[in-house]
Amino acid sequence: MKIIRLNFNSPLHVGEIGIGLEECSPIIHSDTIFNAIINAYALMHSEEQTDVFVEKFEAVKISSAFPHFDDDILFPKPRININTKIDVSDYAKELKRTEYISKGYFEKIINNEEFSKEEIEELIKEREFFKDYQIPKVYLDRETKESDFFFISLIKFKEDCGLWFSIECENGVYKDICSCLRLLQDEGIGGKRTWGYGLFEFREEDIDIRLPNKPNMHLLLSLFYPNENENALFNGENASWDFVIRGGWRKTGIRKPRIKMIKEGSVFDSMPIGKILKFDTLKFHHYGLAYTIPMVRREKEDEK
Repeated sequence: MKIIRLNFNSPLHVGEIGIGLEECSPIIHSDTIFNAIINAYALMHSEEQTDVFVEKFEAVKISSAFPHFDDDILFPKPRININTKIDVSDYAKELKRTEYISKGYFEKIINNEEFSKEEIEELIKEREFFKDYQIPKVYLDRETKESDFFFISLIKFKEDCGLWFSIECENGVYKDICSCLRLLQDEGIGGKRTWGYGLFEFREEDIDIRLPNKPNMHLLLSLFYPNENENALFNGENASWDFVIRGGWRKTGIRKPRIKMIKEGSVFDSMPIGKILKFDTLKFHHYGLAYTIPMVRREKEDEK
């Protein structure tokens, strides 16, 4: 798996629908990464060239950006029960609250390997890879000239911590994406970039993921917007998913349409494909292709 590590030189603000400027997300969703890459490409090329570049993304898979912690990288915890012989009721709240897990434990889960009590206690142990804080800002009404203040939440990653994501595409497109990332290092990613937030350095890396030999499930590492013919995915016997509302504002000041998307960590019996939504009147594309990892889920009789 080819991954890109982001180490941030300034605070990061990534907003979510419904939580306002006062809160922000510790990850960058795949649709935000897509938008950042396309916007960077548009700064360097004509509108016609950018349209051609966007069309190439029908064959590009982008994961969301998850935390990396020292030498380890974290993954979203799959929405399945962990294979263990111990009673996990004492750990139910902690397991539900745990969103991201280390690569080693992620590989155990997707391979349906049994967890010991000690491993579960290590799995739910909280890691502090960033600090979040709020700063006050003053707002001046353009018409009344009256002032008011608000708070914005920012994330500051600890040393040797940051985010990582993966891209699957052909080499020519990958080179163009890396050119966009080099521009984004100084332009920033996320919200409030004109305030100097979201600046980073990146490096490329190849990692090995221990995948199952006979997978029977598919795990999302990106957001996902299903095609019209993918409704059967949600009727799968073992399917488990959650969703998030995506939206926000464009540079032109136009509000983006609100879109319900399936979250990272969701699992399906069949492989999700997804689509890139096209809003021609707004000249706007929203990335909803699925980046998946194969996994094994216990058979029903094994869970009894």
